[in-house]
Amino acid sequence: MMRKEALIYAMGGALAILLATGCSSLTPRPTPGSFPSENPQATGNLPSENIQSPGSPGSPGSPGSPNANQPVAIAISQPPVLTRDQLLLADAQAQVAAGELKNALMTFDEAILENPKLLDAYLGAGKVHQELGNPQEAEARFEQATRLAPTSFEAHYYLARMRQLLEKFELAIRAYLYALAIDPEDFNANHHLASCYLQLGRPAQAVVYARTASKIDPDSQNAWANLGTSYSLMKLYNKAIGAYRQANELGDPAEPILLGLAEAHNRLDHYDRAMAVLRTVLQIAPSALAHERMGYALFKDRQHSKALRQFRAALLFDPNDTAALNGIGVCMMTQYIQSNRRIIRHQNQAMHAWQRSIEIDSNQPRIMSLIKQFGRL
Repeated sequence: MMRKEALIYAMGGALAILLATGCSSLTPRPTPGSFPSENPQATGNLPSENIQSPGSPGSPGSPGSPNANQPVAIAISQPPVLTRDQLLLADAQAQVAAGELKNALMTFDEAILENPKLLDAYLGAGKVHQELGNPQEAEARFEQATRLAPTSFEAHYYLARMRQLLEKFELAIRAYLYALAIDPEDFNANHHLASCYLQLGRPAQAVVYARTASKIDPDSQNAWANLGTSYSLMKLYNKAIGAYRQANELGDPAEPILLGLAEAHNRLDHYDRAMAVLRTVLQIAPSALAHERMGYALFKDRQHSKALRQFRAALLFDPNDTAALNGIGVCMMTQYIQSNRRIIRHQNQAMHAWQRSIEIDSNQPRIMSLIKQFGRL
């Protein structure tokens, strides 16, 4: 059953990887409507003799003033002059906005040749490579950006994302930690670092960042799902149930979240609750995994015939599901033993299911032991 457990947990982490969103705070600028209104009470009554109109005697520019015939100097601000690398960067960003990604990539590269220290060109080129499905090239550009600007959160974060995508998990973790040293309150970095630790099977480290992500954005379904998966892998099933329930309340029912919730109930021997959750899963997203988990709960609840039907239903979705084959073997061998070992057909069916499972995955010592105990290969 270990493979199935790992699959359930991995599914909870993958959801989390695909939907993540960041959050940031923006300081609102004053709008015209927020300016103080001008009225006599606000400005006071100014003496009229202190105000000179342009045409009044003695005012600059009036016929009686000393400087009446002199030209008035008007200061005109000149736009800043952009260097060639800045012009290229602006052109590349405009091409990205227009969806001309390949042209933008060439322009970013040209800007880098013009100015090898232009950070935004490296970041822009990396993001375009990412968008074009070139993760290795994107990783290279983001790595160059981190060397150019070691204190750039954006450079370290995007480098971590590419390395996680390329399954360079240890290197990804290192880059995430650099990013969080710069901005420890970033939701995305905390969330994806937790997912990265889960992908490595290190829930005790994942839970720290999953918990932080859920505090930064308590409305994130993915953050709570990651937290539930972390607790489950740590065998803290009551906490896992709480996190999975919170995740389920924050959006539409999601199969990985419900499967994780059902598994936590199974681990606590809450088989009736697990079956209730799994019925919902089978309504919205029937699958081999959902049927197999329902079969497991039914078998543990001593409903062997119903469990057998669920295991067989799982094989309709995936004929090579070893957990379902093993479940069929256990159900049939249980019926064989309950018949005082008289119904040989049940024994044969159990042995056939187990042997088929071993053909698919030979690394199953528990099933090999059952085969040796109850029959011959």
